[in-house]
Amino acid sequence: MGIQVRLLLLLLYILALHSLAIFLFTSGFLLTRTELPNVSECADAAAAPCGRGSGSNASCWTDSESKPWMDRLTVLQDLAENEANARIFKYVADPPTTTLQRLKGLTTGGLPTFIDVGHSFGAPAIVEDNLILQLARNGKRVVMMGDDTWLQLFPNHFSEAYPFPSFNVKDLHTVDNGVISNIFPKLHQNNWDLLIAHFLGVDHVGHIFGVESPLMVEKLTQYNNVLEEIISILQKESGPGGLHENTMLIVMGDHGQTLNGDHGGGTAEEVDTGLFAMVLGGRKGKDIHCSSCGLCMVCLFFLEYFQPLFPHVLAYVLNVSGCSVGRVNLELLSLAWSNHESSNTPEHYQNVLCINSWQVMRYLEHYAAHSLNGIPAPDLMRLKAYYEPLSRDATGIATGLKDQITSYNTFLTEAADLARSQWTQFGDAKMAAGLTLLVLSVPVHALALLRVSEKRFWSYACDSKAIAGVMFVMLHALSLLSNSFIMAEGHVASYLLATIGLIYFRFALQFQSKIFQASTAVLFLVVNRVLSGMGLTSIVKDTVESGNEVSYANWLDATIYCVPLLIFSWLAIRHVSRNLYRLNAYLVATLALPVMYAAIAVHWLILDLSEVKTITIPGDIREFARLQLPRVVFLGTLLATGLVYLAGKLSAGKSHLRDAVIALFGAWSASILLLLGRTSPALGFLAMLEVWCILELQSLEKRKLISSHWNFLALLLFFCTNHRHVELCTFDGLRYPAAFIGFDEFNLYRQGALLIIDTYGASHVLPIIGLPSLVVAESEKDSEQKKADGRRSTHFALDIALAYLSFGLIRSVTTTFSTICVAIQRRHLMVWGLFAPKYVFDAIGLLITDLLFVAASGLYFSFT
Repeated sequence: MGIQVRLLLLLLYILALHSLAIFLFTSGFLLTRTELPNVSECADAAAAPCGRGSGSNASCWTDSESKPWMDRLTVLQDLAENEANARIFKYVADPPTTTLQRLKGLTTGGLPTFIDVGHSFGAPAIVEDNLILQLARNGKRVVMMGDDTWLQLFPNHFSEAYPFPSFNVKDLHTVDNGVISNIFPKLHQNNWDLLIAHFLGVDHVGHIFGVESPLMVEKLTQYNNVLEEIISILQKESGPGGLHENTMLIVMGDHGQTLNGDHGGGTAEEVDTGLFAMVLGGRKGKDIHCSSCGLCMVCLFFLEYFQPLFPHVLAYVLNVSGCSVGRVNLELLSLAWSNHESSNTPEHYQNVLCINSWQVMRYLEHYAAHSLNGIPAPDLMRLKAYYEPLSRDATGIATGLKDQITSYNTFLTEAADLARSQWTQFGDAKMAAGLTLLVLSVPVHALALLRVSEKRFWSYACDSKAIAGVMFVMLHALSLLSNSFIMAEGHVASYLLATIGLIYFRFALQFQSKIFQASTAVLFLVVNRVLSGMGLTSIVKDTVESGNEVSYANWLDATIYCVPLLIFSWLAIRHVSRNLYRLNAYLVATLALPVMYAAIAVHWLILDLSEVKTITIPGDIREFARLQLPRVVFLGTLLATGLVYLAGKLSAGKSHLRDAVIALFGAWSASILLLLGRTSPALGFLAMLEVWCILELQSLEKRKLISSHWNFLALLLFFCTNHRHVELCTFDGLRYPAAFIGFDEFNLYRQGALLIIDTYGASHVLPIIGLPSLVVAESEKDSEQKKADGRRSTHFALDIALAYLSFGLIRSVTTTFSTICVAIQRRHLMVWGLFAPKYVFDAIGLLITDLLFVAASGLYFSFT
């Protein structure tokens, strides 16, 4: 078996070990809940203590600082303040606040978890009892329009559905316009019992432009106008005998938004939202107003509430179903019953809470018996001991009606707390197994590194430069055990990189060599720090928001991204001109780089100029620049990769490898620069200067610090290119618009690949593609020295594998410490907002690193 094959098998083994460890830990860390297939029947209510002897199957229940984007739904505020049959409630969602999980929580009454285990594991459709299912089983007509996520969850439950694609976050209007075009005709028809209208524009504006964008104000103003028209139609038809005499309107958000416009975690901005309810044809009642509620997704529920259906439907809308641990909201129930004085009584409330409590107790008992994790017997017995006296005195004769209502509310609160504690239980055994494998992978990785380098542990342990490199890695890894250092990880990387730069400067002074390169390396860090403090991302804008003419700022923007691209093109042409005597596929691929860089510059320039009112860009030219030029760049990257791969089968040698690295690095950097946006060329130019310094300086310390230096540069690029907050690693730093550069339509695999490249391109793809350039530069010097000394050169594949194993070991150590931190802090308040995102980024990054090692080694080994 050849040495290249053995090295590839070693890298595959490390990939498999990391994959298994991360799979086990993640499956134990992501919260799970078992979906029970049991479905409630209306006849079940007769089995409740307060329903004994009724024998009826017909009834399921009973007979701050102001911002421009705030307070834009004025029609709802006016109604809540001036109409007693309209109220605004503050609604607090349970994290995770992703749309899919929140819709499941709204319709099933359950607490959301990351993974729901049931008969349809892996499928999006809901299999447990839920509001939509109950309505369909009872012959009610449910009409849905808007976000197509509803159709994924309920594929066969709607009498009519008008779904519109929801994944394209760049599309601000298709879903909303689709809802608007369908909702008004439906308001004049009586062929529905529940009408769901799910608007999505606010959510998409937040993801793309942020909450404080002027487009957010425009979108909320549009919603306000639509609501005014809807309410006007409802009020006109709400008189006696009118079409909407018994209609209730609910306007709500399923979650909130951060200022960046994202959601998913458990911060106050993400979980706080609002719920507006209005009863048509109702009598006056007590007003409740909440002025501080956020609103992200806008969902309208129109309920035709003919008794006794409405209390049943309302309970499900407010997270109460036949199989749930939700509790009826009595204030909203009071509003719903405002038309029915006979129902709006304490006795009726007590009866509703009685059935609610009985359903919850039944559900928890069934869950304990049939779920994967169950419920601890002592906890369940304690809850049953509290419930049994309530069931014996179901009518409240012995304790009094008021005390009985209080006791039911206390029981429902205790039940919800018990369910929450169980559904937020981690799989400790799987987490321990995964963490153990990940910890063991570090010494296995280290031993493989020492074996490939043909050195023993003690030879490294006694080397002061190697110790310094290990120390920097461990300082970074240990910092990940603190939430404060995780929040400032970008600054930590910058500080450690600067320290390494100063060490190089000391070496340069000591040996009186490479002083200019060492000074440039330190200068790069100073410039990067200054630009980060100034907010380089704010200098270059995607659109021109103010002027009607080409201003100084426009030309500054163009200079920032065009000049570096011109420099990159000149370097590519210079490399080709120097090697025209041996023109080959690598040089052809390199020669294509100026074309790709020119396409990027023209793409940005035309998009910028089209925003200037005094300049008219023909629509065909703008669309060509917007869609076709990015595709030219992506296609060029793929073709260059293919050329290098095919040429590698026909040639070998270090000079060919150098050309292959340049061609691949240039081709992939073009696509990554395009995805990262207009600030990336300037940052890329600075990074290239630092890479040049590393190439020149590595001879000063015999590659003892090279892996640490390369790693911290890559880590710094991760924060500089992919996050709005340069120091913070969070999900709201994902740049969703990058996934749609060059495309309008959504394709899961294509847009997913573009988002991954945008996120990990600068910090993973390019460093791994370019790492062999360090090997080539040092290997040529070693070969000349060994030839002069009469010694035999080592196998070139070993040098490449050694570089990858050294870089990979650093990533393994930091990911291991991230995982340890998550395991320790899994009950921390910031677990979903900080620790979990950090773990997810590092775990995915480690797997991508291992995969790229295998792919790049398989390609580069062909040159050896």
